[in-house]
Amino acid sequence: MELNEEEEFGMSREPSCENDPVEVDHETSVKDHPDFAFLRPDALAAQLALRPEDPQCLPWLHTLPVEKDPLKWTFLEVLLRPDRAWLVIKELIATVCIGHGMVLTDETDSSMLFRKKVAQDSMAHGMMDMSTFQNLYVHIGVLPSKLRALHVGYVVSNDQSLLGGVMTTHLQSATTSDRMKALQRALDSLLAALQSTLTSQFLSASYLYMTTPENTGAVDSGDAIQLDPGYVRDIRRMFMREIKASMRELCIPLEEYAHTQEYACALLLGVLDPLLKKYNLELTAADSESEPSTAAAAAADDTASSSSPATPPKTAAADSAAPPPSTQDLLSDGKLYGEVITDMVQALWTKLQRERDDKVKQKIEEKRRQVAERVAAVQTLRVRALEAILQHPTAEVSSLKASTHGNKSALDVLLYDGTCVVNNVPARLHVTLGALVYRTMVPLFAKTTVVPLEDVAQVAQTSTLGIRMLGVSLKTGKCLTVATGVDIDLLFQLLLEVVEMHRRESARETAIGVEHTPETPELPPFNDPNLQKLIAQAEEEEKEDDNSAEGSPSASQ
Repeated sequence: MELNEEEEFGMSREPSCENDPVEVDHETSVKDHPDFAFLRPDALAAQLALRPEDPQCLPWLHTLPVEKDPLKWTFLEVLLRPDRAWLVIKELIATVCIGHGMVLTDETDSSMLFRKKVAQDSMAHGMMDMSTFQNLYVHIGVLPSKLRALHVGYVVSNDQSLLGGVMTTHLQSATTSDRMKALQRALDSLLAALQSTLTSQFLSASYLYMTTPENTGAVDSGDAIQLDPGYVRDIRRMFMREIKASMRELCIPLEEYAHTQEYACALLLGVLDPLLKKYNLELTAADSESEPSTAAAAAADDTASSSSPATPPKTAAADSAAPPPSTQDLLSDGKLYGEVITDMVQALWTKLQRERDDKVKQKIEEKRRQVAERVAAVQTLRVRALEAILQHPTAEVSSLKASTHGNKSALDVLLYDGTCVVNNVPARLHVTLGALVYRTMVPLFAKTTVVPLEDVAQVAQTSTLGIRMLGVSLKTGKCLTVATGVDIDLLFQLLLEVVEMHRRESARETAIGVEHTPETPELPPFNDPNLQKLIAQAEEEEKEDDNSAEGSPSASQ
């Protein structure tokens, strides 16, 4: 049996296990290249798990045309050079797609959609039509790594038209596997043609550093070397997304802190609301402007300290606004075209990174100032509500303890009255500015206990067997547990504010005492010139006394 030349040297194109693995038909016609890679399904699933505002997410995956599920698409990722215009690349892609029978149906600034009708069936006497389309979607942008990338995806779909309505479905469930493979092979061959066109024009990223006419020849003018405006725009958008993500991550704790303070103030006003209505007191803005409290002053100091560092970022922003090295400077160093483009990209990244850091720092400082103002207003409102009740001339005092006369009569004003369980014993509880008073409700063994709030070290919320309680720790080491039911949060905020007022008062008195304490004068050094003479005379007298004692008769005997 005579063999032809192809069969003799193993050049037959028929798939066989004896053929060279390089010559065997693979699943795709796209050749292996460092700049071309298919997106794996697990990578697409990981992208879908990210939120659209995440900097690591590809937003265009959430807005795909025709078929919204990215897992049904086949995407080819191509790394492109940052100096090639998208207009030129777009025209090349359109030329190849039109040559394969595709029609441009949709176009945006960064994407194109090509479609080709391959089959059409009419059913139910023309009332329902089903058309089969080959879809090719092209999108250009940047990756999370700031590299420029072109994504080319294809999918086969059905458009079912019923009474004027159109519904797009995936073809895989409506056709045979052989038909599906044939349509996908046609689209895969289109990807191979696009790969050949892009590589022949040196448009992929690796050709920026290879021996190309641009790198071998001398560069005459630096004005022709520039980055694609679309790439610069996409990079700026990427950095803006990073700014928003950083702001969101850093501002959430500040907002939570401000919300916690405002909620605590609302709870305190809730427990004081019956007294405010009873005495016809209104917390207006005029009261807040009359006399600032200590809490407001402290909060204002915190605000000033937090807003003062907002000035340095302006200097940093001025430094970051320094122009990057010009193309003429880069060419004067004798660098190749690819090295010049790389330096320009690095300079752009560095500039945008500095702008991002400065803007985030400035925004965070502004947010801190706003939160400080909100917290200061809340603290002022808390103190004003208590002071309005304490300073009311007809304020009710506690009936469970003797009144305190003198300038501390406000210590006996009743702020809370209710029943509770103190140390597992039912009791009636009164809270005043000066003390925590409770009287046990045990017949024949009723006892009134007064706990000065100056002796309270800490107030905390605890729970026992699912019952929420307040733990009041005293400076003596003892601890009281108070359970009040639904009013537990309100009472907790009241005790916190009253104890904090005592601490501020004691701190103020300590500061005043230290300020007015007279300084102890230092004694001047004793420099008497006759001191040495007096010491010498005393030593001589001691020696004479010793000699006279040795010469006496009693000493000789």
